[in-house]
Amino acid sequence: MAGRNYPLRVQNYCEILDSDGLDALSSIVSSPPLQYPLPSLGDVPPLPFRDLDLEDEDSDGDFIPTDDLRTRAGEDQKALAVLRYMKKQFPRFSLKRLLAAIFHENASQELEAFSSSFQKDDGLVNLMENFYEIRGIKDKAMCTWILEKAGEICANEASKLTNNASRGGLAEEASFFRVHSKNIPVDMVEDFRISDLTKRYDRVTPYLQIVLQAVIGKCGAILGEGVRDPDMCRTQITSMLYHTRSRNFNYHQAINSMLLWHHRTPKRLVQTLSRLSFSTSYAFQCCAVKSLSTSCVSLAQVAAQDETKVKYLPYDNFNWVSNTWEPSAEHGNISHDEVSALLLVAHLPEGPEALTAAQYTDIRRFDETEGTRHKLPPSEALEAILPSSDDQAEFRKNTIIHIADILADEVKSFSKFKSVLGTFHDPHAIPPHKTEEYYLPTFDQEQGSTRGNMVVLGHYFLKVLQVSKAAFEKFVFFVLGDRLTTARDRAAQDQRAVDRSEHRVDHLLSIKLLPGLMHVCMNFIDNIAGNMWGENSKDAVSLDTLRDILPNRSALKPKKIDFYGWLRFMDAVLRALVMKGAMTVLHAPSFMALKKSEMDVVGFEVLCTAIADSLVLPSPDRLEEDGIKMLGGHTKSGHTVLLAHDLMTMREMRHAIKHGHPTRIKRMLKYWAPMFYAGQRYNYSNEIMEFLHNTEHDWPRESVSVAFNGMLVNTTGSVAGHTEGDLRCEQLNESIKDKAHGVNATPEYLEQITPAIGVIQHLVDHVYKDLGVEEINQHHAKVRQHLDSHLILDHFINTDIFDFPEDKPSDHAVVDLYRGGCQGLSGANGGHARHLARHVKRLRTRHGLAVSEVEVDRELTEARDRHETEFSLKEVDNIDGDAEIDNDIEGREFEDEEW
Repeated sequence: MAGRNYPLRVQNYCEILDSDGLDALSSIVSSPPLQYPLPSLGDVPPLPFRDLDLEDEDSDGDFIPTDDLRTRAGEDQKALAVLRYMKKQFPRFSLKRLLAAIFHENASQELEAFSSSFQKDDGLVNLMENFYEIRGIKDKAMCTWILEKAGEICANEASKLTNNASRGGLAEEASFFRVHSKNIPVDMVEDFRISDLTKRYDRVTPYLQIVLQAVIGKCGAILGEGVRDPDMCRTQITSMLYHTRSRNFNYHQAINSMLLWHHRTPKRLVQTLSRLSFSTSYAFQCCAVKSLSTSCVSLAQVAAQDETKVKYLPYDNFNWVSNTWEPSAEHGNISHDEVSALLLVAHLPEGPEALTAAQYTDIRRFDETEGTRHKLPPSEALEAILPSSDDQAEFRKNTIIHIADILADEVKSFSKFKSVLGTFHDPHAIPPHKTEEYYLPTFDQEQGSTRGNMVVLGHYFLKVLQVSKAAFEKFVFFVLGDRLTTARDRAAQDQRAVDRSEHRVDHLLSIKLLPGLMHVCMNFIDNIAGNMWGENSKDAVSLDTLRDILPNRSALKPKKIDFYGWLRFMDAVLRALVMKGAMTVLHAPSFMALKKSEMDVVGFEVLCTAIADSLVLPSPDRLEEDGIKMLGGHTKSGHTVLLAHDLMTMREMRHAIKHGHPTRIKRMLKYWAPMFYAGQRYNYSNEIMEFLHNTEHDWPRESVSVAFNGMLVNTTGSVAGHTEGDLRCEQLNESIKDKAHGVNATPEYLEQITPAIGVIQHLVDHVYKDLGVEEINQHHAKVRQHLDSHLILDHFINTDIFDFPEDKPSDHAVVDLYRGGCQGLSGANGGHARHLARHVKRLRTRHGLAVSEVEVDRELTEARDRHETEFSLKEVDNIDGDAEIDNDIEGREFEDEEW
């Protein structure tokens, strides 16, 4: 083919084909196209144009394009050309029919080749977007079609979790959302978090969430304080939609039904909310709570039988009335003596010297040290359970810190010194952790006798927890209770000592008893009230006088202890005493002058130390000896110093309990043992001496820390979240009475619901925290204590409290509880000798030696605390508002940490 010359028109035609392809033939150009006759097939070479052997044109080396070259056609021009061609060639074939034919599901393979290439890179989505932009919301038919298709998409999505769950690839997710009323495990309830459920819905129902987010219209919005989270609302809506589609999709509804049960929602309201798909039915709710209780008991049994854990059993009795719908002569309300109990697992010490749980509770170690207190001289044994010089120095140090914290809270100019004097330290502090606890079924059994306590202990350890008798041959189990409970348990141990059974559990020998700290604190309040109340003869610092100053505390009585009300009242009094002490040391004539006081850190430390050393810790006798207290005997200022000392011990104890400091707790118990004795509370003095002797002498040293750890419970895992174990029992009693008060409630019903109360309470706390409800309820200034303390301060200023030159005699006979108690315990016939004589009786055998002839029984039977102290955990406030004082007092928020 080399050397052949082809017409120029053939070369130009091939260039047109190569430049624009087939589109160039129908394109519209700005200039008229050149007209070329179509070549014959014989003129077209059989080779591609690029392979032709063309002659070089030396004369045309410089090519310059001319102005008459065509420009590329636009998209509109090409579309018009195609439409004109269609109209010309196929006048009855519309564009609508063309598109329908191309994208028809039964189209030919050749058409599918065109349509598949069109669908690449979201071609269909872009086309539908163009259709929507043409008419959009204005076209009702289009909107209806879009929503119908969206409904089909969401319905198909829902079917994979409901009716077609086994075939939709989401069988595992579908089983998660299906809850059976007879299978409610504890972990399902404890692990519930609304945020986790939201993430799960976003994963398994993405299309529905797109619709809901668009409807709600707050996606990505910045939420302010107290504003509800739209994502949580979206989660609730999703749950209700799916539950409406399928009743088996009920995970969220089951959780909501437990929230309703916790708040005693009426049956008809539960049924109403069930009809609205918010919760399950009432029957499901009842079965679910019972199933959850069964799961709780199963976990408690596993924990009780686990040899790697140290177990505690706090239990208490309460009176419960089974109401009758229509009382008659033969059928009326029935009063039951019920017993409530918890199972606690103590936190084990950590470190290289830490032992295992089996070593801490090894029964042989306890047997080796039993009765060690009697191997020491009585004076040495007594000295070990009273505050040592180191204990007194540590208490002085902590008192100074307490005074600094109070002044920083109450006086604005001192707020900058908050925590500058150091923090409270305990070498054996319990680290923050959530205590493992289990609520056990109630027991319809009286517990007011020794025999009743025997039955209760056997019931819970052997029947409910199913602990084997062999375990009691190897390990110690701790029991926690109030003074009457532990006293009856000791009596039960004494009676079982002659039992001929070969098992230790039948003798109750493997059970060690611990005092409940809440009841100890409550009876110490009763001790202070009995000493400082001043009912018949009172002075300016008598508690009766101070109570009358506060109109919101007029319901406080010494006969029935309102636990939290008394704690707040005593805290207000102590704060007022500290502020008045600061005014006395600084010679400030008024509180305004105290507020304007300016000092550095050193001066503030000197101030707090002076208050502690001269107005809180010394005895009135010491003040008389130093010449500070000028009048002898009972005086107003002497009583003030005693009151400040006693209230400071309570503040120290409450702060130590809250922060989990066992060393500080034990130190305060050493102070309180003689103080109980001086207040003629011989039973609690004996109880505390028993516990202190156990921890100092009769129990293995390594096991003492574990014993203290079990006396406290931390339900939140926070740093300052510890509370007393017996207080948890009292709160459980209140919850049981609150949940089971209807006419259909029976003792059997109490057994079925009680184990679930704790788990559901934790659920409620988590839900409220996630929703921000708790923060909303607590979003107010706690000003009551601040106002109360300043009202009392005004009274102290007017009556010249701590002003020793203006001191006056008092007819109110107040006892120096600590110093008088130390004297009462000492001596051959003192309280401690009587305690040892009582205890040695418990160690005697049938052919053993005779015991001391000291009279021991009358002291306990004639004590002021021989009867159970009446108390209440519900604070009584008989006015609607807070106490009012002058506007010159700062409205600072009261930090209610220590009380």
